[in-house]
Amino acid sequence: MNKTTLIGNVYYDICPCCGKPKRGTGKSMGGVVVWVLKSFVKSGKLVDFPHQWQAVCEAAGFETVHIHHAMLVKTKGTQIDMDGKHHTKTIERKSFFRRLSEGHAQAAEFWKDVSRDAQAKYLMAVRRGAWEHYHWQIEHPDELHPPIKPTRSRNYTGAKMMAWFDAGKPVMQAATRIDYECVLCMVKP
Repeated sequence: MNKTTLIGNVYYDICPCCGKPKRGTGKSMGGVVVWVLKSFVKSGKLVDFPHQWQAVCEAAGFETVHIHHAMLVKTKGTQIDMDGKHHTKTIERKSFFRRLSEGHAQAAEFWKDVSRDAQAKYLMAVRRGAWEHYHWQIEHPDELHPPIKPTRSRNYTGAKMMAWFDAGKPVMQAATRIDYECVLCMVKP
C-alpha cells in the first residue's frame, strides 16, 4: 500500500525506500482554470472551438462554473454628419488578418446579389488592370517584388472586393464572422 502526503494542495505518493515524494504522482485537488478561447475558420467554415474544448475538459473531470462572452465588437452609438446622415460608430478589436478575412467573406456574400452584367463588367475591369500592372512590373523589374501573373482566382477575388467597395461596403451576414471570445471558468473537484 502506497503512502500519500499532502504538499501544498497536491497529494503525492511516497517512495517506500527513501520516504520522499515520487515525481509525477501528484494528484491536484480543487484546481481552478480559466480558458480564454475563440472560434476559428478552417476551410471556409467556422469551427466552434470553445465548446469543443469545454467538452474535452469536462471529459477530463472539470466542471464548468461560468461561460462569459468577451465582445470583440462594441457599438458606440450613432453620429450625425454635416449632411444629416446617421452613421453607427463601432469599434472592432480584431487583427488585420481577421478583418481581411471577414472582408473577403462579406464581399463573396455580396457578390451573390450582383447582377450577371455587373459581374462581367467588374471582372473585365479587374482583369484589364491586373494585366496592365503585370506588364508594368515586367517593364520595370524589381528584384524584391517579382511580377505576379494574374490568375482566374485573383481576378474573381478582386472583382468581388471592387463591387463590394463600390457599393459602400454593406454589412453582410457572413458565416465566418467572429464577434466574441469565450471565457470558460472551470473547477476540478
